[in-house]
Amino acid sequence: MREIYRLLPTIVAILFIGASACAKDIDKGFIRKHLETSVYAIDSEASAIILYEHTSIQVTLEEHGYRNYSYSERKVVHKVIKILKNDAVDIANVKIFFPENDYLNYVDGIKGVTYTLENGNIVESPLDNKDIYRKNVAGKNYEATFSLPSVKPGCVIEYSYEEVTKNISSMYTWHIQDQYPKLISEYEIEYPERYEFTAISHVAIPVKEYQDIEDAELSPDGYCHGKGQTYTNGKQYTAFWVRKNIDGLKMEPYVRNLNSIKERLELQMTGKMTTGGFTHFDNSWAKLNEELWSKSKLDKQVNGSNNFMNNVVDSLVRIDTSWIGKTTAIYKYVRANFSVSEKSKLRDVQVKYVFDHKEGSIFGINLLLAAMLQHAGINAYPMLLATTAEIPESPAFPVLDRIDYLAVAVKKDSSYLYLDASDKNNIFGSLHPGCYNGYAWVLGIGEGVYLQPDMISNKDICAVKIYDITDSTAAFEVTEKFGLQKSSSLRRSWVKDNSESQKFMDQLERSLPGNVTLINSEVYN
Repeated sequence: MREIYRLLPTIVAILFIGASACAKDIDKGFIRKHLETSVYAIDSEASAIILYEHTSIQVTLEEHGYRNYSYSERKVVHKVIKILKNDAVDIANVKIFFPENDYLNYVDGIKGVTYTLENGNIVESPLDNKDIYRKNVAGKNYEATFSLPSVKPGCVIEYSYEEVTKNISSMYTWHIQDQYPKLISEYEIEYPERYEFTAISHVAIPVKEYQDIEDAELSPDGYCHGKGQTYTNGKQYTAFWVRKNIDGLKMEPYVRNLNSIKERLELQMTGKMTTGGFTHFDNSWAKLNEELWSKSKLDKQVNGSNNFMNNVVDSLVRIDTSWIGKTTAIYKYVRANFSVSEKSKLRDVQVKYVFDHKEGSIFGINLLLAAMLQHAGINAYPMLLATTAEIPESPAFPVLDRIDYLAVAVKKDSSYLYLDASDKNNIFGSLHPGCYNGYAWVLGIGEGVYLQPDMISNKDICAVKIYDITDSTAAFEVTEKFGLQKSSSLRRSWVKDNSESQKFMDQLERSLPGNVTLINSEVYN
């Protein structure tokens, strides 16, 4: 495993590792100790404390003959939680999402128990299998749910389950920090030697190396890591991480994005043994550009002949043949005629399907916009970015799991014009405010750009007219004209709920001084 340890915010080291670890048995002494504890030093006001959590991932290679093999993935989750207040009892309602439900893909081994202390004795209330429910939620996606019994403030709950799938992930994320404080959180992965993963650690303290997980648990160090090898069905690399005394995630002053301060570890597959030898991918922005643009043939979709769009593009660019005229006409056409209907991966997008059906994902609609602009002779390229819902990307290393949006960058001379046609209320030449989250990558041209919040342009104008002044009264008229960004945001909100515009006006009225009588109000345009 190749690791990039990021100690906020820079990359400081790269090394190769591997390891072995096991989960921890929870004994009655541990349970009693925490049943008798009502206040924790880590946060005396917390509604719940995660006493222990352990997640293990095992990727297994099965040989079926010469060059014939398959993979399976097994994930085991184990949690022990102390509930301190009523507002945290909902943590005992557990939902597990899994992509398919058959003999190769399933959730199993669900176990749970609630511990309470009555007259000095530990009372166990186990989860009944009849209270475990499975249902199809959308397409092939399923959900398993259960609620632990007899949950109340002061109790301790424990549950575990395993997920098995044949769909091997290229990205694993350990969410170290969450709503509630944690005393200890552990994560481990075992994988065949033919795989390579890169680990990006978003933890603010240095990591210390240990040989086994038990030593790491007993150590005074807050962040530990272990490495090793096993030989089950061939050579396996394994690694574990232990993090202790983790504060609950809370909104802090001047923090725009909670994810930017949230501790996490991201494991991204960046290499694989193939019949032609060991190949690396997605371990640099240049490699990502090669993988997505050339090998995944996005360049063919954007720069191909695309004869199916001839008539539409020709009619749009006929009136104004300047580059800005062509760009504006095509942008407005796509924005007005295509709607977001699905979430799909970038590699799965087909621009002809989006063109024919007038709908697609945000990735699909903006990829089509880039293709139509290129068809008209405009230098337009897809731009990958992480919105403010994610940790910003780093220019040093691309983390695929953070990329949740695609816009379009039009290159003119040495500058870019940014476009997003996925929403009918978006503005020409400007992206949604959530897109301005730092580093972004322009595919094809292979160039990094920075999308900073101070690039957002919005001018609000307020005019006040005062008249009919007497000794005790006066009339006044206030006209407020919002800028493009705020207007776009309001339209986007109001179109989802017709009552939102009235709520907005009601809020303005409530903000007036108590001795002011509102005669009339109206929203224009």
